[in-house]
Order: sequence, then structure tokens, then C-alpha cells
Amino acid sequence: MGLMDCIRQGLRDKVITQEQAERAEKIFRDFEKQPGNTSSTASQQAYEAIEREVFQRRRRVLQQAQAQEIALENIGRFKGDDDGEALISLLERDGSGRSPYSNVVSRQAALRGMAHAMMDDVITSLKKSAVLGRTTRAARATSTNMVRELFGEATGDAAAQGLAKAWTNSADFLRKAFNAAGGDIPELATWGLPQVHNNAAVRRAGREEWKRIVLPLLDRDETVSFQTGAKFTQAELDEVLDEVWETIATEGFSKVKETAAGGRGKSLARRRVDHRFLHFKDADSWLRYSDAFGDADPFTTMMNHVDGMSRDVALLETLGPNPNHTVSFLKTQLEKRAKKADAAAGTDKASQRLTSKLNTFDELYDAITGRSYAPVNERIARTFSGLGNMLTAAYLGSTSLLALMTDSNFTRITKRMAGMPVFRSAMARTLKMVAAKKTTKAQAVRLGLIAENWSSVAYGQARYAHDVLGGKVSEAIAHTAMNVSLLSPFTQAGRWAFGMEFMGFLADNVKTPYKALSRPLRDTLDRYGVTAKDWSKMRSVKLYEHKGAKFFRPDEMLDTNRELAFKVLEMVQGMTNLAVPVSSLRARTALVGGTKAGTLVGEVARSFAMFKNFPVTFYLNNVKAALYQKGPLNKAAIAGDLLITSTAMAVLANQLREISKGRDPMDMTMPEVWGKGLLTGGGLGIYGDFLFEDLNRFGGGMTETIAGPRASFLNDLRNLTIGNAAELVRGEKTNAARETVDFFGRNLPGVSTWYLRLVIERSILDRLRLMADPKAEQRFKRLERRFIKEYDQEYWWRPGEAVPERAPNIGAAVQ
Repeated sequence: MGLMDCIRQGLRDKVITQEQAERAEKIFRDFEKQPGNTSSTASQQAYEAIEREVFQRRRRVLQQAQAQEIALENIGRFKGDDDGEALISLLERDGSGRSPYSNVVSRQAALRGMAHAMMDDVITSLKKSAVLGRTTRAARATSTNMVRELFGEATGDAAAQGLAKAWTNSADFLRKAFNAAGGDIPELATWGLPQVHNNAAVRRAGREEWKRIVLPLLDRDETVSFQTGAKFTQAELDEVLDEVWETIATEGFSKVKETAAGGRGKSLARRRVDHRFLHFKDADSWLRYSDAFGDADPFTTMMNHVDGMSRDVALLETLGPNPNHTVSFLKTQLEKRAKKADAAAGTDKASQRLTSKLNTFDELYDAITGRSYAPVNERIARTFSGLGNMLTAAYLGSTSLLALMTDSNFTRITKRMAGMPVFRSAMARTLKMVAAKKTTKAQAVRLGLIAENWSSVAYGQARYAHDVLGGKVSEAIAHTAMNVSLLSPFTQAGRWAFGMEFMGFLADNVKTPYKALSRPLRDTLDRYGVTAKDWSKMRSVKLYEHKGAKFFRPDEMLDTNRELAFKVLEMVQGMTNLAVPVSSLRARTALVGGTKAGTLVGEVARSFAMFKNFPVTFYLNNVKAALYQKGPLNKAAIAGDLLITSTAMAVLANQLREISKGRDPMDMTMPEVWGKGLLTGGGLGIYGDFLFEDLNRFGGGMTETIAGPRASFLNDLRNLTIGNAAELVRGEKTNAARETVDFFGRNLPGVSTWYLRLVIERSILDRLRLMADPKAEQRFKRLERRFIKEYDQEYWWRPGEAVPERAPNIGAAVQ
């Protein structure tokens, strides 16, 4: 009996479904069409292909069941009676330490750190320039040679050859992790770099134009059927490229069945193969395609691939080959529990509480998978995001002063919670890391500490605003502003310094028996699920040495105990997030909910959320870490320490800001000084401005501040244009010239940079105000009188004066 007879018999006996029969027949026909194949040979090849497909399907089914079981067990390990919070913690944990199990966000960061560690030379050599965020001429030449090496072209460039090998190892590490978790990406000897597709550019070109450009670039011998391994005929290739274009242009929605939810048609384990179909015949072809329809920068392409693969592997490892099915399963189980609890209590409180948490879970899940980032109207979304980038560059210039002060305090408190020595100055270590040689910073990457500032655009902005979706020009401006203000370097250096110190602390203690460890260290291990048994395994791991210092490097046990290696790295990165906070996905979803970019509601929500991500993150992580410490005395001590010292450091930062504005520091006995410090210490400094005056530091009122910088900017722009035009029509006197100077003085990128702002204000803006407004001098004097009258605060560099008349009076702070 031939294969087709077996298929028909199986269909009649209802052993296989109609869909399975059609799939099997297609595989057989594909092999049958191959030159030289007989029906018998095609049947044998098709049988082997179907057998492999069935094996992979069965493997995924088993892994799916196992993932669902483990996920449900982890929810049961949650410390507290809150199934909804336990479910959310499978995606991203908060700082409470109640979820001692891995989660998607932490696993993604750990995978990313491991991948970066394997390609630290690539990141160090090809990273963007420190200030402008541009690819240097030397890096561009090296990256081009690296691409050629990846495509098998000998360049004679030893450095490029080494970078190509490092990238291949890192990419293969992620591929194998993806496959181990349920995927099936074949190893391709000719695969050099991923193909990044600009969906909008592909759509603009159109199907036929895209095919006309891409077809001559392909290696016809390698662009083969994944199923048969055979080359396509011209007609087949034309048909396949139609499908590829459709997939790219619709961002994958063309493959979603009519009965499936949008973007959730195919299991995640089966999606990544699509991205490896196009094979370019040489490096020049890949570069030409990337220039036309992707990202012309190979380094950015590599970093995006690492980020995307890390996310997908994290989803697979946490939620199984089909995460959507696991999510549905877990929701059903938790809803069942809630209904039982309500039936026993005679209320519906458990179900209502769970429903609220499930909504939060869905919003966070969509943020992780990227569904919430897909704009409804791409042009509107990019316009408003670009505006956000520009306002970030204009407004956050003095934030680095606050970050340096408060981060050093957060680091000290985090050390105290972990039982680490606290006498070493975190601020000094941060400044030392900022000034460190590239080789020292590379060691941090080699330890598994992510190189965020080297691999991300506008990293400092992402710390406070999270969204970085605008065009490349606005991204570059934000990146430059964050580097010039030192916010990005301070943040990255602080995180690297703490991460390395924590790994050194683990190395100092790893030979100590678990029971002999300090209580704070054992509590820290417990918060991340590192048990006494795990600690015993860690004691046999070889320590990593660099310049006489020893570090416990999780990568050293990756081959012998992979899960424990990731658990430890997740702990290191989790503690780093407490020491030097950066914005979290949970905070973002709490602020923007399920709104979509590119819609009126979505953009209003994003304006409201701008600069508010950090305080929400601070509460979810740092405050909860303090409030959930073990023992009432310890809890009170840590929480009190956090409140008092954060306020004190914020007061110091605010006083430095006053000096940077040309004023003497404020009298420390004023209650407002400490009230503003209390808010600033938690990331709400902009609201502390209203303790002093009716305007915030950017010139907006309380209503505009709540609405967000984008709304405030648009209101200012309306007043400057339509408002002045209306006054002109009514025959009223306008102040357009003065308002124009003030408008640009608030919103021009770089104007708030803490060490430049006063020079810009006095030497440029005040000169323009004097020329634009006959009453400028009167306004300057009113401003001086106001601060003297209300705050007993004088200017050391008076408004309108070309040079300062004296140095700041530091003693004014302690009158």
C-alpha cells in the first residue's frame, strides 16, 4: 500500500483529521515533484518528514503539559493568599520577594545577559559612540568586515573574524535554548545574520517591487524548502515570495486563522523558522536588503535579534511551547478556585479580585509579547513618540544629579538587605566605573551584566519614560541629551558597579556552609528561590578571577546546572534593579493600561504616563522590598531607613539644582524643603515643585503636569500660535516675541543639562528676552523680589546679568 493509500485509509477510519490528511498529501506531492524521485522514493521521504513532524508535535505536547504543571506549582509557591498576583508574577515579579520562582521578564534579562557575555568583544568594539550615539568610522569598517566573515568571505581582518565567531556562538546559544524549550529552528551553515524587516518600508514598496529588488539578492541554491530541502522552481519561488511579502507586510496577521485571536494564531515554538527563510548570496546582498528594507546597522540588527530571541525563549521556558494555551489553562484553574472560595463564603469577592488581576495580567502579557506596542496609526504613534523623545531631551537634563544621589542611597539600602558591607561609597564606585577603561566595563558584560547603555538607544530616557518608539533623529537627540547630562553613564555605571560587587560578595561567601551564612543573605537567597541544596551546588563552582578579584559568575555552571545558573543571575539582576532602579513593564501597564499607541485615548494615556513610570516602579520594587522584609523590627528599620535617607539625599539633590539655577540653596528649616525632598526621593519631584510655586520646573501648572509633558507642550504651542493670532485679530497687544523665547527656553533639547543650563539661560535666553521684551528687566527684578520675599532666597547669578556677581552662598542652607 502506497503512502497516499495509507492517508486515505486513515481518513476513512478517522485515525487522522482532514487537515492532517491534506498536510501529509502536500508533503508527499512536494517530494514527488523533485527531479529523479520515484513514487516509492517520495513516499519514503515523505514518511520520514511526517514522522519527524509528528515527533516534534508530540514533544511540544509533552513540554506544554509539563510547563503548565510547573506554572501551576509555582503559583502555589507564592507567599500569600493572592492567586492573581501569583499569576502576574509569572510574567514579572515585584520587590516583595513573595514569588521565589522565575518569570518571563527576569528570564529574558538573564538570557540577554548570558548572550551579551558571549559577545562582549562585539559589544565593546561595535557599540555606538559615547556622546552622539553614532557608529564610528572604525566600527563601521569592522562591522562590514564582520558581515563578510559571517557570509564566508575572508577579509584578512583578524578582529572581524573574532567578532564573527563570538556572534555566531551567542546566536547559536539562543537558537539551542529556543529548540530545547520546544522550538525547531534548523542549524544552517550559511546563516550569518537575521533579516530585520521594516514592515512599513515593505508595505510602501508593494509586493511586486519588493520581489523585484529581493530576488536577485537571494542565494537560489540555499533558498530551499524547509520540508524537502530541495530548491524551488521559479514558479514555486515566486509563490513563496508572495507569501513572505504578505507575512512581513501584515506583521504576521496573514497567518492567523479566522477562529484565532489576533496575533495568536501559531504557537510561539513554530514561529521563528519564518525569519530564517531568506538566504542572501553574499554580504553585499544582505547589506543592500538591510539598507532598503531593514536596519542598515549590523550592530543594531544583532542587538535586536538577541532581545527578541531572549524574550521568546523566556516565554517558552516559563509558559511552554504555546504560551497562549498555558495562559488560558492557568486562568481557568484560578477562576475555578475563586468560584469555589466564593461558594464557600457566600460572596463574589474572590472572583471580583481575581478578575481585576487578570486584566492586569493581560495588559502585561500584551506588553511582553509586543501586541500593545503595535500602533493603530503608525504615523500618529511615531509623531507623538518623537515628541516625547524631544521633550525628554529638554526636560531631564538635571535628573542625573538626583540619580547620582538617590541611587547611591538605594544601593546602600540594598546592600544592607543582602547583608553586604555598606561602608564602601556607592557614589565613589559609580564615578570610578564611569571613568573606568573599556576593558573594565567589558568585564562587567562578561559577568552577565547587561550592557544596556551600549546596546540600547536613549537608555537614560527608558529609565524614566520607558517608551522609545520615535524616529531615528529624535531617538538620537534623546540619546545624546541623556549622555551629555550623564544620566545614562551614571545609571549604567551604577548598575555595573553594584552587580560586580554583589557577585564578588557571593564569591566571598560561597565556601561558607548555608547555615553559617548571615540571615540577610539567606533571606535574599530565599526571595529568589535559591535553596540550601542549591547553595551546596554553588560551593563547588569555580570562581572567576579578574585582576586579583574573584567573582561568582553564573555562566561557570551553565553546562552543569543550567536552571540554577539562570536562577542566580536573575537574583543578581533583581538586586541590581533595587540598587539602581529602572522603569518596569508592570509600572508601564499600570499607567497606560490596555490603550493602543496611535489612538487619541492611547496618546493621552502615554502623555499622562510620561516621567511617572519611575515612581511607580520605585513603589512596586523598592518600597515593597522594604515593607516585606522578614520580622517587624527589620521591616521597620529598612522602611524607616529608606524613607529618611531617600528624603535627605533628595533634599541635597534639590539644593544642587537650586544652585544650578543661579540661586543660593534654600533654608533647610523650611518645611517645604523636606516636603519636596520626600516626594523627590520617590521619583515625584515634579509635584514637589507645587509646594513652592504655582508652576512646575517646566513652566506648566498642576493640571498640565497631570496631563503630561506632551499635553503641556501642545497647550504652549497652541497659545504661541493660535492664541497670539486671535489676540492680533482682536487688535490686542501680543507678547509673541517674549513667549517664543520662553517656549524654546523650556522645550529646546539640552537646555536643562545641569552644568550648562545657567550659562545658556544667562548668556543666550536672557539676552534674547531683553531684546524681545521691553519689560524684561522689570520681570527679572520681580522674580528676584519674589524669591527673597517668599523663600528668603537670593540669586548668586542674577537674571539678565552677563556674569555672576559672586559665588553661591552655601551657608544660606543653614541660616
